[in-house]
Amino acid sequence: MRDYDLVVVGGGPGGYVAAAEAGKRGKSVLLVEEGRLGGVCLNAGCIPTKTLLHTSRLYSQILKGDVKGIAAARPELAWEEALEWKDEVVSTFRKSVESILKTAKVDVLQARARLAGRSAVEAGGEVFSARAIVIAAGSRPSIPPIPGLGDSMAAVNSTELLDRKALPERLAVIGAGVVGLELGAMYSQLGSKVDIVEMLPDVLPFMEPEQAKGLMRSLQPIDFHLDTRVLSVEREGETASALVVAPNRDGAGAVRRIAADTILVATGRRANIEDLGLEGAGVKTARGFILVNERMETSAPRVYAVGDVVGTSLFAHSASRMAEVAVKVLCGDRTAAMRYDAIPWALYTWPEAAGCGLTEAAAIAEGRQVRAVQLPLRTSARFFAEQGKQPGMIKVVADAEQGRILGVHMLGAGCSEMIWGASMAVRLGLTVEEAAETIFPHPTAGEVLRDVLVRLVAGRGN
Repeated sequence: MRDYDLVVVGGGPGGYVAAAEAGKRGKSVLLVEEGRLGGVCLNAGCIPTKTLLHTSRLYSQILKGDVKGIAAARPELAWEEALEWKDEVVSTFRKSVESILKTAKVDVLQARARLAGRSAVEAGGEVFSARAIVIAAGSRPSIPPIPGLGDSMAAVNSTELLDRKALPERLAVIGAGVVGLELGAMYSQLGSKVDIVEMLPDVLPFMEPEQAKGLMRSLQPIDFHLDTRVLSVEREGETASALVVAPNRDGAGAVRRIAADTILVATGRRANIEDLGLEGAGVKTARGFILVNERMETSAPRVYAVGDVVGTSLFAHSASRMAEVAVKVLCGDRTAAMRYDAIPWALYTWPEAAGCGLTEAAAIAEGRQVRAVQLPLRTSARFFAEQGKQPGMIKVVADAEQGRILGVHMLGAGCSEMIWGASMAVRLGLTVEEAAETIFPHPTAGEVLRDVLVRLVAGRGN
């Protein structure tokens, strides 16, 4: 039995960050990953989708003549070349992860792992002793129990869709979350007919409603079917299928069909916690996720869990921060703790959307007195010069009594690169007065954020 200070189960953003951080602190570390290092984010999620979204955005802009001052011939889409570039990007950064782990002197084993009690992990036919264990096993797509969906040859998850060489002519997306919106937008820009079906009355419930509506208008010609359930999936010819849908409210004659040669199932994810030996190790779970406290500690001593298996925030950057917290705690820092109020999110459609903290409605629901101001991004000369009349807006939600910033929400090009500042403001508990004293470079779209803050300082807003 080989002995390690730490054994990490899973090599995604939570797992490899935990392993590298512990290795840098002089701990002996073994990382066990059944598949490829980097997890879903690097290999089949965040990175490949952003690579292809960039291609689809440029193609769509040139095709529509949206670039002012440039008249180009009709562009030809070289999709196979785009897929090759996607694979090269993924491969490059997978090698980067390998280099990071090697530098931190982390041992890596490609095998399936399970806990063998509270202080050992079984993998690859061996048992490894561990003074501490970090579970970062990630998640996989969740398939809803829709009649006919499992038998449909057209149904795929996001990983399978990204591996396809041919573009779908008619794409039906079940679920209007981040994955459904990004992939739906990408294929729509590439020329596919796209329908998105969502059970909830809105897309992305953590978006400000007005911004969500602006996003949907911008994503035309996508057809959105909100507050709508999929009753079944029926075969239509040799390869195509049809979604049989109806509004959630009852209504005669409301049932209709949405034909598609490809169906993307984007209805959430479920944690990979089966067969991990959690019960034998005394690790408690609830609703399919591992229970942890703010220090990422499970119910079993010296066993930690980070990332999607926890279920609190299914973002790669959340998993990485959880890993940092877990390593600090297992190294003796009991002050380290995970905070969820300042985690930013970003949607990489065109236009982009991003946010951090509470929406106005969520703050009011918590019983807070709030003030909020929203301004269009086109009041920025640079934004207007580069984006024209493309939708864009920034909204700040603040505590009415103390002036503390509770949330910042954005829609428009470049939002994903600006939202980190809002995250810092929320994390530090800055007031609108303190944040408004920050000097913003001119001309930038970010200046609109300062304009919003200045209006809040002046007492304007609801």
